[in-house]
Amino acid sequence: MARMSSMLMLTLASLSSLLFAVPVYAAHEPGHSGCTSPTFFGIPSWDQYVDKDPARACALNLVFPDGIWLIVLGILDILFRLATYVAVGYIIWGGWKLITSSGNPDGIKAGRETILNAVIGLVLTIAASIIVRFVAGVF
Repeated sequence: MARMSSMLMLTLASLSSLLFAVPVYAAHEPGHSGCTSPTFFGIPSWDQYVDKDPARACALNLVFPDGIWLIVLGILDILFRLATYVAVGYIIWGGWKLITSSGNPDGIKAGRETILNAVIGLVLTIAASIIVRFVAGVF
């Protein structure tokens, strides 16, 4: 039990450090040329990967097929980041279930399963967000 809880704490500490590193990684937005959009809790704007023209009050420079895909990638990036926050919420919920189980084996099992599933979801959403940023940087 002690080994499982120490592994869980190490995993949560590692993943939480990744969450704080994501906004720093996202500080350089590849599509922008001096025009930046405000973010809300590290969630960027939908047009983050589209080139902007500072001479025209930061108007979007959209080329039809590529511009649409860059907007779709920006929206996917937003959705994956929101899913990351949801996964962190489920980790907290699983910890709450584990704490309030009062030694009940079924409650402990449910809490552990919730945390495990949330950590798997967190890893998948972070990986998907990184892949989207890589693909958007290629365009």
